[in-house]
Amino acid sequence: MLENEGKVLERDKIIPNVWQEMASTAGVTDQAFDQLIFRLRKKIEQEPNRPLHLLSVKGRGLLFKA
Repeated sequence: MLENEGKVLERDKIIPNVWQEMASTAGVTDQAFDQLIFRLRKKIEQEPNRPLHLLSVKGRGLLFKA
């Protein structure tokens, strides 16, 4: 995400990079992905429920802003 700051990244692009060790990422659920993003927000955001850096772009993906 750091390498693509300011660009919207789709889930389909993020999942294979996060779960690299899996032979197939077909079993990665939306819920597992959302939990990962929430845990990440808890680490980098002052208010994880009102993020300023890791933003969801409805219908498109995620956007990272430093």
